[in-house]
Parts: sequence; C-alpha cells; structure tokens
Amino acid sequence: MLIQADSLIEKYPDSTLHILENIETQQLSAQTDRAYYALLLTQARDKNYIVQTDDSLIRTAVQYYDSVGDVQMQAKAYYYKGAIYRDANLCGEAIKEYLTAIQFAKHAPNISNIYRT
Repeated sequence: MLIQADSLIEKYPDSTLHILENIETQQLSAQTDRAYYALLLTQARDKNYIVQTDDSLIRTAVQYYDSVGDVQMQAKAYYYKGAIYRDANLCGEAIKEYLTAIQFAKHAPNISNIYRT
C-alpha cells in the first residue's frame, strides 16, 4: 500500500491521502514502514494544502532516516519538517530545516526525485 501511495502522490495527491488514511498503523510493524508512512502522510497532507503544525509524525521519519543514513529520504524528511514549521509560522526553524534538506539533496544519488516534492 505504501509503494502504491508513493507512486500516486505526484499526480493524485488526494487519492494518496485517502489510501494512507485508510492504512491501519498497527499493521506497520517494521520501523522502516512506520518512517515511510510518516513521510508519505506528511507529504500527502502538504500536497493537499492541509495545514500541519505538529511535527511529531515527521520526526519519526527524520529520526529513522538519520539513523540509517538514507540521504535521499533524509532530504525529503527535512524538507517536509520545514514545511510543517512554515505552516506553524516558525520561519527561522523552517529555513533551518530547508537548508538541511538542501545539504542532504546535494549528496543524494537521484536529486531530481527530491525536488519534485
């Protein structure tokens, strides 16, 4: 379901959000799945113009991708953490997260996918 949601997020963010909201999070037993879900749900909400001011969900993704060193996913996670701070009108924190995302994106193997977010 997560891979399906990811494949739809660019063209059909509303469908992606619907898919993600219908996933029972108890089914996500692996830490990698929980992090991926957290990132995708945050991204889908952002693409559907849903204001998000609570960073607890995206912090799950940031912490996981930091721990495994996946620079492409770190770039996306930090970008969306910045988006949450943007929504919360925390401009300084948002800029800090965006700058962190840029640093990871510079080292990501497939930069074009990161900047489509």
